[in-house]
Amino acid sequence: MKLRLIPTLFVFCFALSLATAIPAFADVSVLEVIDVTRDGIQETGLPEINDQNINGIPDEWEKEFKLSPGQTAADSDQDSDGFTLIQEYEAKTDPTDPKSHPKYITQVFVSAISRQRITGLELVSVEMKKSDKKDWIADFAVIRNNRKRNEFVRMNVGTFKNNDVEFRLLDLEVDEKTKEPVAYIQRVGRDERIPCRVKQPVYDPLIRVRFQDALADRTFIVSTTEAEFKLGTAKTGEETYKLVSADVSNMEAVVKSVGEKPETVTIRRLPRPNPDVVTGDDSDDRGASGEKSE
Repeated sequence: MKLRLIPTLFVFCFALSLATAIPAFADVSVLEVIDVTRDGIQETGLPEINDQNINGIPDEWEKEFKLSPGQTAADSDQDSDGFTLIQEYEAKTDPTDPKSHPKYITQVFVSAISRQRITGLELVSVEMKKSDKKDWIADFAVIRNNRKRNEFVRMNVGTFKNNDVEFRLLDLEVDEKTKEPVAYIQRVGRDERIPCRVKQPVYDPLIRVRFQDALADRTFIVSTTEAEFKLGTAKTGEETYKLVSADVSNMEAVVKSVGEKPETVTIRRLPRPNPDVVTGDDSDDRGASGEKSE
């Protein structure tokens, strides 16, 4: 009889120990959910803001502008200025005021850049034996009467022609980086400064940039000779800019705002959703950034 009581007692004690241990294990599992590693502050991973419709915008911010939390989509445009609610929230502008919004230039991208090559004209060499650059001699290859010939020119001394267009040598310099000579010429009667490098194509300083306005879903072309261009409307506020320069190789354009506090902005290409995947015909972008001949 005693032999039968011993196993029964053992089983009872073992079961009792498991029952008492379960709450302890349960407490440990709850503690593991809580992160106490950052500055000793408990974090549960739950969102810290109230966002009834989970649109990424705090309800408090929506209430501040008398919007109804839970009924405002992130991509809605409450004041018809072209910017979505989430864009206005991120920019900390007033979503109910059509003149309070991010700058329109932030939604403008470079679509293409074109420039024209001056055919027939090339800087062959520059003789720089003398110390005074006024005595340096620039050798230009030109086309005269449909024939190639060379013109040897000094600074501000006479003119030379290429394809019946008359040029004047304005200045000669040595590039600090390449240590190569650079000649600056001008078409007679024009206010311009055209750089010429040895054995390299010569381009017209006039550059045309085709911009893409992602907000208005339109494209427009601006050249370096145009006075200025405008974005926006009288209702939403106008922004005025002038094209300063354009970089064909990097597909970038620099514009400057017109006003009391001018700001310089660099505009780049519209980023592709996936740079590894090319869809459609991309020849328009490449072709417009290529050079054209006169």
